[in-house]
Amino acid sequence: MLTKRSFLMSCITALLPKPSWGDVTLNKQSEHILISTQKSPFPPYWKECVGSGRAIQALRKEWLDDLKFIKQTCGFKSVRFHGLLNDEVGLCRDTCNGEYNLNYLYIDHIFDSIIDLGMKPFVEISFMPSPLRSGNDTIFWYKANTSPPKDPKEWSHLIKNLIEHLINRYGIYEIKSWKFEVWNEPNINFWSKDQRSYFLLFEETYKAIKSVNPDIAVGGPATAQMGWLSDFLTFCQQANIRPDFLSSHVYDHDPQEKIFDKPVHYAFSEVIPKAIQYAKQKISASSRPNIPLYITEWTSQNPAYILKMIYECAGQIDIFSYWTFNTLIEENGPVPGFNQSYFGLLDFGSLPRPSFHAFFFLNKLSPNKLNTNSKSILATEDEKGRILSVVWNYQDDDKTEKEYTITLTKTYSSVLITYYDPQTDPILTLWHKMGSPPSPTHHEYNVLQNSSLSYSTFSYRLTRQNSFSFSLPPNAIAFIEIE
Repeated sequence: MLTKRSFLMSCITALLPKPSWGDVTLNKQSEHILISTQKSPFPPYWKECVGSGRAIQALRKEWLDDLKFIKQTCGFKSVRFHGLLNDEVGLCRDTCNGEYNLNYLYIDHIFDSIIDLGMKPFVEISFMPSPLRSGNDTIFWYKANTSPPKDPKEWSHLIKNLIEHLINRYGIYEIKSWKFEVWNEPNINFWSKDQRSYFLLFEETYKAIKSVNPDIAVGGPATAQMGWLSDFLTFCQQANIRPDFLSSHVYDHDPQEKIFDKPVHYAFSEVIPKAIQYAKQKISASSRPNIPLYITEWTSQNPAYILKMIYECAGQIDIFSYWTFNTLIEENGPVPGFNQSYFGLLDFGSLPRPSFHAFFFLNKLSPNKLNTNSKSILATEDEKGRILSVVWNYQDDDKTEKEYTITLTKTYSSVLITYYDPQTDPILTLWHKMGSPPSPTHHEYNVLQNSSLSYSTFSYRLTRQNSFSFSLPPNAIAFIEIE
């Protein structure tokens, strides 16, 4: 089966970073950046959630090790994954009807482990347990059932029991801090029926959860390609239900006629920001103009592109959940080997991928943004008066080097610049020298790990001058500390 993600993978495999520049001749550009002392709040909305493969993987040591590392280095607050109700998680086997027929052992272990790491589950309610399925349609190698429930009342009882169990185990104040999202991408092949049948599932699920406690956050429709948003809000208004958030997914290679409801052709770097702007226009014209908008899936392996998206989408959405934190994506079967997935901040061995470094640098910023005259920098000021910034040189053609001259409006004493260039990634460079083994040995993993966070740095003193210059190759990024 050619799923959305396998199609996406076939389109973008060529965009994976290459090990070196070789004989490429680079164009040259320059940009002058002025950093002012004017500040404004800049909430780190990209930290609110990060994606993962599916629920059962949380029982694996490597999944937990990777999540712990990501929490420590990138600061993510919650984790979202598919398949909490899959048969492999074991909630119900022969019947889903009745509390004593439910087995919460694996679910409890999954959520306990996430909470122990200081994070929260972002609960995607999917897919259909076998005893409740109305059809045999499945998706992915692990055969998640995508049919509606054969008995909506039994589904409602199951959801109520799940919520009551979570409250009894973790307490209502903890559960009120979680988000509950109904299904995943029901407008494509994750749902076997039509739009209205999903809307009825949402209504049933929403009412079941709210009947237990009205303060628990429930939202959707978690669609692909920013689909169904207006229809969903109209349905909710007619059904007299008020979802707590609106969620959808967008990838830069999604069909643009689907996202924008007409034939358009934006550059890849424009798709996500314009898709969010278009969605916000729909929301503003709806009965819920102020409902929070969450993007619960997007991705890239280009660190400069990631920083550009974080910058350009700020203030438009409340959650920007990167998909995924590691490469354990088994939708099309077991992972074929090291460096064989477009998705993931970490590869096997908890080894950082190019995308990781953007979030690692972002995690060093302060939530107090300084005004600048540039769209290539996020400058912040911490409580000690230091300027902490990220700078990126996003280039579509991979051929333009940029020299930046940064001017400060008050006096500082020193600058420390830390660089990351995906084209000279130390892990990938070493891995290719090893012969690109699909399954590195224990020794090879250790060698790769020792180079995993090795950056090029440059520091110097600022005396009478209030400006400095540096260059970035195409799609490279830098973290700059000024004090």
